[in-house]
Order: sequence, then C-alpha cells, then structure tokens
Amino acid sequence: MRASWLGALHLVFALTALEDRIDAGTATNEDVLAAQVLTHVGRLLILRVVDERVGKILADSTLSVADELTATWQRTVGEADRCVAEPEHGAFYCRDVLDRLTELYACACLLEAAESRGAKHLLRTRMAPGDPDPGLEARVDELVTAPA
Repeated sequence: MRASWLGALHLVFALTALEDRIDAGTATNEDVLAAQVLTHVGRLLILRVVDERVGKILADSTLSVADELTATWQRTVGEADRCVAEPEHGAFYCRDVLDRLTELYACACLLEAAESRGAKHLLRTRMAPGDPDPGLEARVDELVTAPA
C-alpha cells in the first residue's frame, strides 16, 4: 500500500512539473501528450481493483446479458492497457476508454443488484449508441412497467 501511495504522489509531482512547463509556454509536444495521459492515468491505477470486482460479478451471474457484458468489458480493459502502454494512443483515447469502463461498471453493479433489465438497457444504449437496436422499445416498456 505504501508503494502505491508513493507512486501516486510522484505521479502528481510529474504532472505538476509538466503543467508548469505548459503554463510557462516551454512545453514540447511530448510534454503536452504526457500531461494529457497523466491526467487520466491516475484513474487507470484503480483498473485492476475494478477489473477483479467486475470479473467476480460476471462470473457469479447466470444471465445472458452477462456474457455480452463480459466480452465488452474484456475488450475495453485491453484498450485501457493499450492507453497506458502507448502514450500517443492514450492521449487520444484514454478519456473515452475511462467513460466506457465507468458505464460497464455501472452495468455490472446493476447485474449484481439483480437488475438485469437495467443492465441490458444501459449496455445497449450507452455502449453501442447508434447501432440498430430492434429491442429498444420493448426494453423501455419493460423497464417502465416493472415493479419497483
């Protein structure tokens, strides 16, 4: 735990130094890219903890939407790992990947709470917006008429 804390502290120091150079107008393009990635990488540090939790939720679920969620989760975690490994890629995609991870975590929490209808709806509307979704109307009707 102490090593993680120290690592996070040094991450803040590195980001502060980069931001100082950006503010002073002396930053290189690489400095700007590094600052963009470091701004979000702190959030990525908790990815392994969230990945473990989501993995357990999905492994415990017997619902069909869990399979779809598992595949999407694994692709998104792979993309997050790429954002960390390749700073230029991360500079462009990190924020989107983190938003997707947050949405997927919400889906997993809905599954854990036995709210599979909500999880399926969130997965279909937030993770694949714009894709044809022939079941949208039926799912919305089911969500609206479901007992609280």
